[in-house]
Amino acid sequence: FGGLPSAMMMDSRGKDDVQMMSQFGGLPSAMMMDSQQKDDAQMMSPFGGIPSAMMMDSRVKDDAQMMSQFGGLPSAMMMDSRQKDEVQMMSGFGGLPSAMMMDSRQKDEVQMMSGFGGLPSTIMMDSRVKEDAQMMSQFGGLPSATMMDPRVTDDAQMMSQFGDIPSAMMMDSRVTN
Repeated sequence: FGGLPSAMMMDSRGKDDVQMMSQFGGLPSAMMMDSQQKDDAQMMSPFGGIPSAMMMDSRVKDDAQMMSQFGGLPSAMMMDSRQKDEVQMMSGFGGLPSAMMMDSRQKDEVQMMSGFGGLPSTIMMDSRVKEDAQMMSQFGGLPSATMMDPRVTDDAQMMSQFGDIPSAMMMDSRVTN
């Protein structure tokens, strides 16, 4: 009958009302909606409203993914960089996990740190353990020759790979192998 419903008289939190408002030139108020609710946040986007990243919990994967869609970045500080899922999620949203929060002695975490621009602390590693020494070399750290025993063939071979030459004085030249 030529009359348009007043956006002010409608409840923009009700989905049916919001859809009807849009048909008649009214936009729902983003402030009246609950951006923590996924349905509300998705509904806000078609109508020019962006949910507040501050109202969302960036530790929840769904929330973090939704925040990225609407121009918000989850806070890296709110996430636990020791959890693999959260570290991967942080990298996707511009956050880097803290190398200090990770245990560089754990192979999975060290590999994960390298993928996200963090280098494990060689001080925390035991260069006498072959796997640790090999892992240190991959991430730019050299095991300390002083911690190795050049009289042990495996240690001597490993030292040579990392640019250290075992001391001939410490070796027994009478032993051929």
